[in-house]
Amino acid sequence: VLSSKRTLVDCRQFSWIRRFALDYTYDFSNVSAYFMGDPMSSEAWHTRITGQTNHGRDTDTIADILETQQQQRGAPPAALAATQRLRKPNSVAIVTGQQAGLFGGPFFTLLKAITVLQLAEQMAEAHKVPIVPIFWIDSEDHDWEEIGSCNVLNTELKQTSITLIP
Repeated sequence: VLSSKRTLVDCRQFSWIRRFALDYTYDFSNVSAYFMGDPMSSEAWHTRITGQTNHGRDTDTIADILETQQQQRGAPPAALAATQRLRKPNSVAIVTGQQAGLFGGPFFTLLKAITVLQLAEQMAEAHKVPIVPIFWIDSEDHDWEEIGSCNVLNTELKQTSITLIP
């Protein structure tokens, strides 16, 4: 039986998490100059969504390309329906993605994909516009320097580096 109880982790307890990420999470005003709005602010979402719905775009071409790709991959009906929602003149998309990763990477990638699905649904309901979640995975990586090592947490939740010698 799954429990609905959630355990929140205070990332400030980990010395290896960069200040920028902590500010984004706990004190957005310190990093707000780098973003189009506070992701926790309903007003910021409204401003961005309104700005996008009033901007002329060729969504049919994008939808045609996505629809072709989805059909070639045998996508489920929900994915094809999302492509059709993109054709609506007042639609917007929430786009995110992830480079394929090792160890925690696949789980992190799954969490990001689930998050964009849920976020699009929440924002569509809150702002009464069709919002299409788009998620991509970049699996092309030929840079051994970048992929030859990774950082993991040990049993004491301390960052440890693992390196594979080619």
